[in-house]
Amino acid sequence: MKKLIALISALLIISLFPALPAGAAAAYEITSYEVKVVVNSDRSCDFTEIINVYFHEPRHGIYRTVPISSESRIYNIVVQGDEYDFFTEYNPATKADFAVLQIGDPGVEIQGAKQYTIKYTLSTPEIENNPGLCYLNLIGTDWDAPIRNAKIEISFPAQTEDVMFHVGRYGAAGGGDRLLVENLGQSLIISTKDSLNPREGITVEALLPSGAFTSRKPTYELMLFAIALAGLAIIILLFILFGRDKKLTLVVDFKPPKNINPAEAGYLINQYIGKADISALIFYWASHGHLHIKELPRNDYELIRISPLDEWHTRYEKEAFEALFEAGEDDKVKVSQLKGNYYKTVQKIKSNILISYTGDKTLVEKKYAFVAGYVAALIFPLLGFLRYWRVQPYTLAGIPFGLFCEFFGVILMAYMWYISINIFKLSRIKLMVHSALFTLLGVAFTLIYAGSGPDAALSFNFMLLPAAAAVLSAAIVPYVTRRTGYYNSMLERLLGFREFILTVKKEQLETMIKDNPTYYYDVLPYAQALGVSDIWSDKFADIHVQPPDWYYGINPYFNLWLFSSSINTMGETLSRNAFTPPQSTGTTGFGGGGFGGGGFGGGFSGGGFGGGGGGSW
Repeated sequence: MKKLIALISALLIISLFPALPAGAAAAYEITSYEVKVVVNSDRSCDFTEIINVYFHEPRHGIYRTVPISSESRIYNIVVQGDEYDFFTEYNPATKADFAVLQIGDPGVEIQGAKQYTIKYTLSTPEIENNPGLCYLNLIGTDWDAPIRNAKIEISFPAQTEDVMFHVGRYGAAGGGDRLLVENLGQSLIISTKDSLNPREGITVEALLPSGAFTSRKPTYELMLFAIALAGLAIIILLFILFGRDKKLTLVVDFKPPKNINPAEAGYLINQYIGKADISALIFYWASHGHLHIKELPRNDYELIRISPLDEWHTRYEKEAFEALFEAGEDDKVKVSQLKGNYYKTVQKIKSNILISYTGDKTLVEKKYAFVAGYVAALIFPLLGFLRYWRVQPYTLAGIPFGLFCEFFGVILMAYMWYISINIFKLSRIKLMVHSALFTLLGVAFTLIYAGSGPDAALSFNFMLLPAAAAVLSAAIVPYVTRRTGYYNSMLERLLGFREFILTVKKEQLETMIKDNPTYYYDVLPYAQALGVSDIWSDKFADIHVQPPDWYYGINPYFNLWLFSSSINTMGETLSRNAFTPPQSTGTTGFGGGGFGGGGFGGGFSGGGFGGGGGGSW
């Protein structure tokens, strides 16, 4: 019951921000706001926020919002000493995605002073055309209450060359005279001279020297051949030890694993959320009695809401189910009406599925791939630098070529990583094309490397081997991963269920249909997500199956083959409509968290990464 109350409260909060009524703001004030930020060399930022709040009226707690995107995400969240709920939400007012921390107990109200301590890590991308710029919202511009006093400590991976602050409402430039700043070179201590009004925040632009955000390993004077083969040997050893998956022992069962919907089952099979996986949810909800499907002329279909999803369904399922009918009216919607209107919901479904398989439910162990990546990333610049060292020792002549080799090596690893994570998304032809392009890039690097340097004419043949070893190292890196124990157990059950669909005999199915007349329809959504729906339907070609009570076809006479064909057609119709983005998406900055770019000094309050704000509930 507490979770249900929290969910309803959270949805109300999101529907109101960033413009909550004055009553919500008057209910509390922030007496002090302390922020500690550690900016890491990989551009991730570790935040610790200590927020002292005084509630003038009884409230459950506060909520904290942080703008996020595909390039800037929040993770490693810790809220000390308080219950909290975390979810992501799209705010139509600002056309932005937000991470939301709703802190407090829906069954308890508090009044007076209360301290909140929040820790999280924020990933930030490189600023275009200015890789040394750190652009952060230290206090976001979406707080709806005054902040009486603020203190901020921020440390950087290198000494700052220039610093600028922006204080005020979203879009305000300048205002640094409202702050007291102590610049310690590699860290800053900031405090406010006066209160921050509601919707006012603090943004910093800090310019760091070139290379501050590139983690580089110390180089050693080693022979090229030894470096290349030693690095390759380490990566191969990592692959042997940590890159091979455990052999699966299938657990054949006639039912799918519990607490797994068809979309999640499709994702677990190949770590890819396809259109069929999302479409299967429609039939899944129908088979559970929550909606009916009516076939219409011209390959269109009408979805009719019968009842809300049961409590045991996931939150994102419930939100996606309700969003289906927003484009229609009177609990009805045509699939053709979903075109351009359901795309954002589809993306949220995908995002929530990905988020749900993190932490204890992480599918793939990747830490040793990063170790292998560091090894490979060390090989390339060393080979480049020492390519000149052999002829011009104790000089820096090889640095430019070393940087070129590093760049080429990163490109090779990134490209192979792209191929490895998209292997199930790409068609066979596209996969062959990408593999051929990687091979061409590898050959190009090998020839360029062997043909460069002051002694290229004498050492060309010898230099082919270390260059090829470096390319091979880059190719292996993305595969130094393995399934987690959790993923192995889920795959054994899912593949066992899929094996049952493929091998079950007619006699068994006849018995199951007799015991459960809806068994065919219960399994159908999972068969769709697992890519075996046609095989599943063929199994029932000579078995009498009752018509489903949730599907109304044009043909008054029910035939399982016609039903299966119509379901496939509906899946194609869903793909053309539900997965089509709006024709005009536009580009709008975040309120209290827009992503900036360009040169130093061109920012404004609220324009950096992170920030956001919050309120009470």
